[in-house]
Amino acid sequence: MSKIALCFLTYGNLSQPKLWYDIIETYKNKYNVYIHNKIDFECEYNLNKYIINNKIPTKHGDISLVKATLLLFKASFENTENKYYILLSDKCIPIKDMVYIYKYCFTKNSTLFALKHNNHERYTKMILDNFIDCQHFYKTSQWMIVKRSECKFFIENDYTNYFQGFAPDENYFISLCEKYKLPYLSLAPTFVNWSENSDDINIKKLPKTYDILTNDIIKDIIKSGEYLFMRKISHKCILPSFYNNFTLKIDLQSNQNLPLDFDVNIYKEINPKYNDFTDNEIYEHYTKWSYLLDEKYKYEGLPYH
Repeated sequence: MSKIALCFLTYGNLSQPKLWYDIIETYKNKYNVYIHNKIDFECEYNLNKYIINNKIPTKHGDISLVKATLLLFKASFENTENKYYILLSDKCIPIKDMVYIYKYCFTKNSTLFALKHNNHERYTKMILDNFIDCQHFYKTSQWMIVKRSECKFFIENDYTNYFQGFAPDENYFISLCEKYKLPYLSLAPTFVNWSENSDDINIKKLPKTYDILTNDIIKDIIKSGEYLFMRKISHKCILPSFYNNFTLKIDLQSNQNLPLDFDVNIYKEINPKYNDFTDNEIYEHYTKWSYLLDEKYKYEGLPYH
């Protein structure tokens, strides 16, 4: 079966290990996991078993982050089941159901970057030997989704020696796509909040690190774009009820009952276009069907198989 590689570039353990453990165990038929960590960590959920063998020391804003990303891609590329590669940090969590994310990647059928920005000032400080023309030099978020064909190009063609200066991970991959005309779509898979300060005044202000996360915050993020994940979620953050049933497995043949803590109103709030559904229709779908009435009624915000 075709799978997606979740490639975590981390400082240490994932900030929400229980959530990710549940996700990995529930959707192991759709996802494989790889971790490149800066420091060793112990994890009660045994997530350190996903640490790749070949690692390098990394530094914030350094080319080593690009090299570590390439090591993640190389390790995950060895498994031919993996068709897409999602780069995540230790403080990322999904805001869409993992089946939805799986179908989203295969439907888009492309490498995905956040909206690109041509940065001429950084170009003069970063590129050596005119390796890339200024017109092909772009800056974007490093949190990306890479299709297998582009992943193959990246691991077979290492141009890191042409990049210097601060934060080349924001330029390297998208600029190579521009230079060598590799296809991609300008869609941001991961939400990052650059407009609000972190909840904890004692840590770096931007981008925002969330110690407090609510259903309303998640709802607003979902409504603001096609985001699949968000960051930065701290280890202190208690996840809201949105995640109570996040990995609920649906047996479409058994007509099983919903758990008692299922809250249909929360799912309506984060999916306002489905407000015309009755509670009974949603319950029926959640327990019995992978679609409602017609393809246009598909309840994409709920886990479905």
